[in-house]
Amino acid sequence: MKASNHKYIILFVICLIAVVFQYKLINEFPQYVHCWAQSDRYALALGFINNGGDFFHPETFVFNHQYPGDFKIPHSSTITSVDFPIHDFLASCVMRIFQSNEPWCFRLYILLYSIVGLFFLYRLTTLFTDSFIRSLCVVLFAVSSPVYLYYQAGFLPTIPSLANCIISLFFFFRYLKFNQRKDFMFSIIFITLAAMARLPFAIVLVAMMCFEFLSVIKNKKMELFKWLYFLIPIGFIFSYFLYNNYLRNHYGSMFLNFILPASSFSEALEFIQAVYDRWFTHYFTVIHYLFMLVLLLFFIYNSISKKIKALVMGNQLVLLTAILFFGCILYFFLMQFQFLNHDYYFLDTFYIPFVLLFMYLIVTRPELNNRTIQKTLGLVSVLLFIPALYLASSKQIDRREKLFSVGKKTTAQNFEGAEEFLNANHVSRDAKILVLGGDGPNNAFVLMNRKGYAVNTASPERIEMALDWPYDYVVLENSEMLNGIYNQYPQIIDRLTKLATNGRITIYTGSEKNTKGNLDSFFDLNSKEIKYHQHISFDSIPENCSGVDSLSTFAYAGKKSGFVDYRNEYGFTHRIYNLKHLNTTSGALVIKAMFATESIPLNELLLSVSVKAKDKDLLFSTSDLSKLIHDTSWSKQEFIFSLPQIEEKEYEIGIFIWNRGKNTVFYDDFDITIY
Repeated sequence: MKASNHKYIILFVICLIAVVFQYKLINEFPQYVHCWAQSDRYALALGFINNGGDFFHPETFVFNHQYPGDFKIPHSSTITSVDFPIHDFLASCVMRIFQSNEPWCFRLYILLYSIVGLFFLYRLTTLFTDSFIRSLCVVLFAVSSPVYLYYQAGFLPTIPSLANCIISLFFFFRYLKFNQRKDFMFSIIFITLAAMARLPFAIVLVAMMCFEFLSVIKNKKMELFKWLYFLIPIGFIFSYFLYNNYLRNHYGSMFLNFILPASSFSEALEFIQAVYDRWFTHYFTVIHYLFMLVLLLFFIYNSISKKIKALVMGNQLVLLTAILFFGCILYFFLMQFQFLNHDYYFLDTFYIPFVLLFMYLIVTRPELNNRTIQKTLGLVSVLLFIPALYLASSKQIDRREKLFSVGKKTTAQNFEGAEEFLNANHVSRDAKILVLGGDGPNNAFVLMNRKGYAVNTASPERIEMALDWPYDYVVLENSEMLNGIYNQYPQIIDRLTKLATNGRITIYTGSEKNTKGNLDSFFDLNSKEIKYHQHISFDSIPENCSGVDSLSTFAYAGKKSGFVDYRNEYGFTHRIYNLKHLNTTSGALVIKAMFATESIPLNELLLSVSVKAKDKDLLFSTSDLSKLIHDTSWSKQEFIFSLPQIEEKEYEIGIFIWNRGKNTVFYDDFDITIY
């Protein structure tokens, strides 16, 4: 095979993997793992469309920013501070060119950038080896990382910054090999772009500077032009940092701008363990780690046997890699909390030194004298990445199909077609919308194509606060209303009037104050068919109830009531088995009961609903009674939960009191209905 054809084969392999993994998802709205961050970036691109391409005033769709105030402070503008948003801006340019705001425009831009980055990784490898197989292995090692594949056609600036970083390293080592000053200049340009759009890539810039500083010490010679070039990224990064601070101070921000380290050494160790447990096989597959371990063992053996020739380029590669690892470790300890919750921080940091280490180990492995064995080993090495890609594909399925409970839809799925739905109900394009709950602050607003206020944590305090903001309409996911919002804040039915619903989301307007809502009419229960009903008075205990051995003569009605005291973790439990109607459609579970207590305030006291089939948990939802019971006398509490359609024929619905706060509480007249 001619060496001149190698680059075309590599490019074909890169594009083939990209198509196989990404073509089905190329127009998918950001959802599943880290849809919050991705929808924020999508919102920025659309913001540039809406503001006429004003690059220096980036905006999303949300008036109440995360910083400062944690979404509690409504602002008059949706402008936000953000690291140099060049990729969001260029994605908006792609949208303008194709006259489409759909996700594929943004995803295609990121995907093409990733392909360029991987191709330059191949070119970087060829600076160290003439072997096509070794270069191909390096590219396959990098592209088959599960976390890389997940974001390869996403919305985050990590992938294009990673590509720019690889391009920068190519020109940096090309300069070291050929001593062409223009290569050093190109290296600086691309690392500047990488670090400005995603600040952690400044670690690579600092590593280059440390590398050059060590060279000055070793050679006792300073090349002034390099340090003048280094002032370029420092100047640009610092200048935009100052401007970004201006934006943050005047408008607030949707994006983090401070460190989040562990608070103690023991917590740092816990974080390390948690990051390992959560993301280790998402960063790379077991095959990657085993392959690298085998290469490392070969390297140690060959080093001891003195079979490895000391090459200047190889020594330079391992030195820069070591500096990068050290810098990434420091950054990890500064941002441990983010590493715990955000897998893409690995791509921002450790991914590059891991790939460079793999490159070093594979290019320094000595050639075998037997060419047949040498070719066989090369072929086996390449074929190893077929199961690696399969494992990476399995991780993609886990991230998309196993993240949510059965029957639970994402915010993107529920708000699909929301813009047309709002238009059909004459909701003005300029109307301010309040959204409670959801997968992220911008998700729903992008799909509604309207601005407004986001309350992602639907606690009673936040709901009550947000209902006093100057919104025009409230738009809620029906599933969020049933399983979260109402049970957290039952008074919401007194504050809202239903305008229209499409079965997945509902438009509300504000109600007059002092209006008393009714659960049955608010949720249209009177028009629905009852499929199950049971009333428990505790004068007698049905067979499908347990946990009520403790009875009291202090009753709301009849002679007895149930109670749970501080010695019991669990109270009343009611079970429903194999309701056939839920095999064909979803349902609504309504629970009405009387509660009383000896003293207030209560600690955590959960009314819980679970759905289990064999060993699978299909649903677990709770309402905290301690936030709803405000006096000691008997009070009626009403709850509603959304039940999913269930494929399994044999399953169990459990309704139980979980006394986590060790309270003493009485309960009576449990009325349980499934519609």
